[in-house]
Amino acid sequence: MVTNCRFRIRKNVHYAIETTGVSIINTENKHGKYITYPEAAVWLVLAGNHSLTRSIRLVTFILQISKNETIKMMDQLMTDWRLESFIE
Repeated sequence: MVTNCRFRIRKNVHYAIETTGVSIINTENKHGKYITYPEAAVWLVLAGNHSLTRSIRLVTFILQISKNETIKMMDQLMTDWRLESFIE
């Protein structure tokens, strides 16, 4: 299962959905990032506050990859986003 399963956007982080991706900015440290598909799809599903099980199902369906690939990708992305101070 996803080891970094907690996804909570930090209070000082804002994001905007763009035509080709998602812009994320941490207003406290001024760090920003632009993510595109497939990372943007994962961010938006997780930002929707679905249960972890539902989030995995949604991402698996959207990206058309296996459940194991989905879990691995979500785990890595959440680790990265936590290190970049976008999520808690």
